Amino acid sequence: MGLEARDAHQLTLEQAVSEIKDLDCDQVSETQWEDLGEAWMGQIHFDPGVHERMDQMMGGEGSESLRQAHMRMGQNYLGCGSKNLGMAGMMRTGMMGWGGGWQPWYQPAGILSSITWLAVIAALIAITRYFWKKGGEKK
Repeated sequence: MGLEARDAHQLTLEQAVSEIKDLDCDQVSETQWEDLGEAWMGQIHFDPGVHERMDQMMGGEGSESLRQAHMRMGQNYLGCGSKNLGMAGMMRTGMMGWGGGWQPWYQPAGILSSITWLAVIAALIAITRYFWKKGGEKK
Protein backbone atom coordinates (compact mmCIF):
# COMPACT_ATOMS: atom_id res chain seq x y z
CA MET A 1 0.00 0.00 0.00
CA GLY A 2 1.47 3.36 -1.03
CA LEU A 3 1.87 6.25 1.37
CA GLU A 4 -1.08 8.14 -0.08
CA ALA A 5 -3.27 5.05 0.23
CA ARG A 6 -2.24 4.64 3.87
CA ASP A 7 -2.97 8.33 4.53
CA ALA A 8 -6.37 8.02 2.85
CA HIS A 9 -7.08 4.83 4.80
CA GLN A 10 -6.16 6.62 8.04
CA LEU A 11 -8.71 9.33 7.19
CA THR A 12 -11.43 6.70 6.70
CA LEU A 13 -10.59 5.26 10.14
CA GLU A 14 -10.65 8.70 11.78
CA GLN A 15 -14.04 9.53 10.25
CA ALA A 16 -15.40 5.99 10.83
CA VAL A 17 -16.37 5.45 7.19
CA SER A 18 -15.70 2.38 5.11
CA GLU A 19 -14.82 4.00 1.78
CA ILE A 20 -12.89 7.06 0.66
CA LYS A 21 -15.92 8.31 -1.27
CA ASP A 22 -17.80 8.62 2.03
CA LEU A 23 -15.25 10.98 3.62
CA ASP A 24 -16.47 14.40 4.72
CA CYS A 25 -13.93 16.67 3.03
CA ASP A 26 -14.76 19.51 5.43
CA GLN A 27 -13.44 17.42 8.34
CA VAL A 28 -9.99 16.91 6.81
CA SER A 29 -7.44 19.33 8.25
CA GLU A 30 -5.06 21.43 6.16
CA THR A 31 -2.15 19.43 7.59
CA GLN A 32 -3.80 16.17 6.50
CA TRP A 33 -4.40 17.57 3.00
CA GLU A 34 -0.78 18.66 2.79
CA ASP A 35 0.54 15.30 4.05
CA LEU A 36 -1.67 13.40 1.61
CA GLY A 37 -0.57 15.61 -1.31
CA GLU A 38 3.09 15.27 -0.36
CA ALA A 39 2.74 11.48 -0.14
CA TRP A 40 0.95 11.32 -3.50
CA MET A 41 3.57 13.51 -5.15
CA GLY A 42 6.25 11.25 -3.65
CA GLN A 43 4.61 8.25 -5.32
CA ILE A 44 4.47 9.97 -8.71
CA HIS A 45 8.03 11.30 -8.48
CA PHE A 46 9.58 8.34 -6.71
CA ASP A 47 13.07 9.63 -7.48
CA PRO A 48 13.84 11.91 -4.50
CA GLY A 49 15.86 14.24 -6.74
CA VAL A 50 12.95 14.78 -9.13
CA HIS A 51 10.57 15.30 -6.21
CA GLU A 52 12.94 17.86 -4.69
CA ARG A 53 13.24 19.75 -8.02
CA MET A 54 9.45 19.82 -8.32
CA ASP A 55 9.21 21.18 -4.77
CA GLN A 56 11.76 23.88 -5.65
CA MET A 57 9.77 24.84 -8.76
CA MET A 58 6.70 25.31 -6.57
CA GLY A 59 8.43 27.63 -4.10
CA GLY A 60 10.76 25.39 -2.11
CA GLU A 61 10.51 23.66 1.24
CA GLY A 62 8.56 25.66 3.80
CA SER A 63 7.00 28.02 1.27
CA GLU A 64 3.29 28.78 1.30
CA SER A 65 3.01 28.09 -2.43
CA LEU A 66 4.41 24.56 -1.99
CA ARG A 67 2.10 24.01 0.99
CA GLN A 68 -0.89 25.09 -1.08
CA ALA A 69 0.18 22.90 -4.01
CA HIS A 70 0.46 19.85 -1.75
CA MET A 71 -2.92 20.61 -0.20
CA ARG A 72 -4.48 20.87 -3.65
CA MET A 73 -2.94 17.55 -4.69
CA GLY A 74 -4.31 15.92 -1.55
CA GLN A 75 -7.78 17.33 -2.18
CA ASN A 76 -7.72 16.23 -5.80
CA TYR A 77 -6.48 12.77 -4.85
CA LEU A 78 -9.59 12.24 -2.71
CA GLY A 79 -11.92 13.96 -5.16
CA CYS A 80 -12.52 16.92 -2.87
CA GLY A 81 -11.00 19.55 -5.14
CA SER A 82 -13.27 21.81 -7.13
CA LYS A 83 -14.93 20.07 -10.09
CA ASN A 84 -12.52 17.14 -9.98
CA LEU A 85 -13.38 13.50 -9.59
CA GLY A 86 -10.58 11.77 -7.73
CA MET A 87 -7.67 10.40 -9.73
CA ALA A 88 -9.48 10.96 -13.02
CA GLY A 89 -9.94 14.60 -12.09
CA MET A 90 -6.26 15.00 -11.36
CA MET A 91 -5.28 13.54 -14.66
CA ARG A 92 -7.79 15.75 -16.43
CA THR A 93 -6.73 19.01 -14.77
CA GLY A 94 -3.09 18.29 -14.12
CA MET A 95 -1.50 17.19 -10.90
CA MET A 96 -2.23 20.44 -9.10
CA GLY A 97 -5.46 21.36 -10.84
CA TRP A 98 -3.86 24.05 -12.99
CA GLY A 99 -5.00 22.92 -16.41
CA GLY A 100 -3.11 20.72 -18.77
CA GLY A 101 -3.98 17.10 -19.15
CA TRP A 102 -6.41 16.07 -21.88
CA GLN A 103 -9.17 18.24 -23.25
CA PRO A 104 -12.67 16.95 -23.89
CA TRP A 105 -13.27 16.47 -27.63
CA TYR A 106 -15.83 19.29 -27.73
CA GLN A 107 -13.44 22.00 -26.54
CA PRO A 108 -11.40 23.83 -29.22
CA ALA A 109 -8.13 22.07 -28.35
CA GLY A 110 -10.00 18.77 -28.18
CA ILE A 111 -11.58 19.30 -31.61
CA LEU A 112 -8.21 20.12 -33.16
CA SER A 113 -6.69 17.08 -31.50
CA SER A 114 -9.52 14.87 -32.78
CA ILE A 115 -9.13 16.18 -36.33
CA THR A 116 -5.36 15.63 -36.16
CA TRP A 117 -5.77 12.03 -34.97
CA LEU A 118 -8.37 11.33 -37.65
CA ALA A 119 -5.97 12.69 -40.29
CA VAL A 120 -3.12 10.53 -38.94
CA ILE A 121 -5.31 7.42 -38.95
CA ALA A 122 -6.56 8.18 -42.49
CA ALA A 123 -2.96 8.67 -43.69
CA LEU A 124 -1.87 5.37 -42.14
CA ILE A 125 -4.77 3.56 -43.80
CA ALA A 126 -3.96 5.17 -47.17
CA ILE A 127 -0.28 4.26 -46.92
CA THR A 128 -1.10 0.70 -45.90
CA ARG A 129 -3.53 0.30 -48.82
CA TYR A 130 -0.99 1.77 -51.25
CA PHE A 131 1.74 -0.68 -50.26
CA TRP A 132 -0.74 -3.56 -50.06
CA LYS A 133 -1.88 -2.95 -53.63
CA LYS A 134 1.66 -2.29 -54.89
CA GLY A 135 2.85 -5.54 -53.32
CA GLY A 136 0.06 -7.46 -55.06
CA GLU A 137 0.91 -6.15 -58.56
CA LYS A 138 2.88 -8.44 -60.84
CA LYS A 139 5.76 -7.05 -62.82
